Amino acid sequence: APDARHTLPLLEGKRVGEFRVGPPALFLDPDREALARAGCRLRPAEHYRRARFVVRQTAKYPIAALHTGLPFRNTLLAGFEHPEISPEVAVALLNSSLYRALHLALRRDARQAAFPQVKVSHLRALPRPPAAPRALAALAALTRHATDRGLDPSTRAELDAQVFELFGLSASERAAVAAFVLARG
Repeated sequence: APDARHTLPLLEGKRVGEFRVGPPALFLDPDREALARAGCRLRPAEHYRRARFVVRQTAKYPIAALHTGLPFRNTLLAGFEHPEISPEVAVALLNSSLYRALHLALRRDARQAAFPQVKVSHLRALPRPPAAPRALAALAALTRHATDRGLDPSTRAELDAQVFELFGLSASERAAVAAFVLARG
């Protein structure tokens, strides 16, 4: 909890869910000398503000949300602005069943019983979405909706339908992805 010394709110992975960032539960003493003695490093505030979305590091599959600008611990991965894929589109894709299935199928770290991991290299290896401006705009709008209002079952179904459509998956392929994520996720 914050006190006279611990004044800097610090975001951690367990406060991040699909499309949401909860309030911080940790507060850091921002004294640079105290941090150096403890072997900790605090980056300048503008470095954290550059991150447009965050992804939980300790998870079976990507769990992403738009970033609020707070400093964060190493339990989160930072996502930055990209000229072709907006942060909103990246968050939608990362939270989709298709990207979950790909991560679970391709990454041994995702199948660890204790402390499964999502790594930057895993995220970079996920497929780039097809160039489909209308579909990508719809995904961005869905991210804004889910960020503002939460992820309910109908929004989850809409997310997966839009991503499956974007990648041209057939009905049987969609069912296979859903079954795979249900069994392994």
